[in-house]
Amino acid sequence: MTLPAIFELTLVGVYERGVPNRERLVFQPTQTIDIGQFGILLGVTGSPGMAFPIRDNFFWFGNGVVSSGDWVLVYTCAGKPTGSIIPNTNSKVYTVFWGRPTVIFSDPSIVPVLFRMDAVSVGENQLLLSSQK
Repeated sequence: MTLPAIFELTLVGVYERGVPNRERLVFQPTQTIDIGQFGILLGVTGSPGMAFPIRDNFFWFGNGVVSSGDWVLVYTCAGKPTGSIIPNTNSKVYTVFWGRPTVIFSDPSIVPVLFRMDAVSVGENQLLLSSQK
């Protein structure tokens, strides 16, 4: 399956691969976006520009607006999200945490797969529906 590229949020890179508490993904938006529309999967590299998703490895950024010039850092370890203004600029740095118990990018064949959620369908809770009758 081939999907269109994402241009509004750029994956700058994976930094300090395999280093506990320092391993991170760095993103930069190219325009103002709701980052809640994006997520990350883990994949195994295939041919150039392709990856095969690894089951049960999903990260959602959470709701929030980021703008061109801002930076978003996703540390693979646990931590508390923060945001701060870059001195002498109008740009911000947002730091979020995946909460993984170990590093995940020590194997160079494991890559992040950034995706944008364009549609969704949510199932109904059958227990809740039956109790409302």
